Amino acid sequence: MNDFKYPGVFITGTDTGVGKTVVTALLAVGLKKLGIDVGILKPVASGALETKEGPVSADALFLKKFAELNDTLKEINPILLRAPIAPSAAARMEGITIDLAAIKAAYRKLSARHELVLVEGAGGILTPIRDTYLMRDLARDLQIPCLVVARASLGTVNHTALTIEALNASRIPILGVLLNNTSAKPGPAERTAGPLIEEITGIQIIGEVKHEPAVDVDNLSIGSLLSTDFDQWCKSLLSELQT
Repeated sequence: MNDFKYPGVFITGTDTGVGKTVVTALLAVGLKKLGIDVGILKPVASGALETKEGPVSADALFLKKFAELNDTLKEINPILLRAPIAPSAAARMEGITIDLAAIKAAYRKLSARHELVLVEGAGGILTPIRDTYLMRDLARDLQIPCLVVARASLGTVNHTALTIEALNASRIPILGVLLNNTSAKPGPAERTAGPLIEEITGIQIIGEVKHEPAVDVDNLSIGSLLSTDFDQWCKSLLSELQT
């Protein structure tokens, strides 16, 4: 049994569509290779796939498949909303109130079953879950640190610095920043983004995930990413978690 400073990691992004789900799956795979029993919680998913069995979260299906999770889809994703918009707005459209207690109970259940739980947020860290209760509030209430997933493109320095500023304002520990979807031949903006983020924020870039055109979460495709070298940043994150 590993001795962790925290029972989980909250994976947030600088925006929606930055690749949090793919990074969460890769991190789970990498940590499992290192002997860690990993669970994953997608507390709230906005945007549902309609199947014969009813609506399901594409993100939860993707995570279950590639992280090889035995937990049920309902345990991985307790709150599913149909509209692909901010959870608070999607819940209003459906005439429901998101049950925060149910989310926290789901986290406790997975924590009792696994050594470490990866919690993937929806959208960015200030995305509203219910009324004025934000993703940041959930990370704070779960008392776990954040990994920030950022685009490796023009504008990411500002978006990443703002995300880190928002986390710092709530005194939420930050494990590092991961640059996703980096180019094989990066241009000036991409080459300078990482160093500038570290210089401005004091937060370490722990690694990057290269662009893989075959990645498609909705169609359960991870392309060749599982055969790429992501072991080092998984090890870097693990070292931050261990006492």
